[in-house]
Amino acid sequence: MTDNRMALERATWRASTRGVAGSARCVQVATTSVAHVAIRDSKLAGLDCPVLTLDRGNWSAFLADIATGEFDEA
Repeated sequence: MTDNRMALERATWRASTRGVAGSARCVQVATTSVAHVAIRDSKLAGLDCPVLTLDRGNWSAFLADIATGEFDEA
């Protein structure tokens, strides 16, 4: 088993504050190590779901892009 897989198994996932309470339609985030953050779709939550893992620098850049509306629909 890879270190990343083991980290994901131990991760404590938290729902986005922008998600709807009690809804399965949100993004979940977990800190998997001092240096990495994992992101997944709560509709697919489970050990076999796709997970995007970012280092802290890319995580910060991702959050900055969200804050500036980089991903907003036109």
